Amino acid sequence: MDYKLYAATYCPFCKKVIDFMEKEGIDKVDVLFVDKDDEAKKALLEGSGGKQVPCLNFGDQWMLESDDIIAYMKENLI
Repeated sequence: MDYKLYAATYCPFCKKVIDFMEKEGIDKVDVLFVDKDDEAKKALLEGSGGKQVPCLNFGDQWMLESDDIIAYMKENLI
């Protein structure tokens, strides 16, 4: 499955998820920074219907909230 994490460089909740990924060695997720990449910002708006980050996308799913994303990663990506 193709995983994308939409994040912002200034977002502490995004940093929390990215730090978790680094600690656990999760490298299956592409991190896209919406504040640096207009295409990523557009994809997030179109896909999730909003601009909230962090947002994990896989398949047709758009998951918000850093704690929910980390819990999903613990169960499915480690």
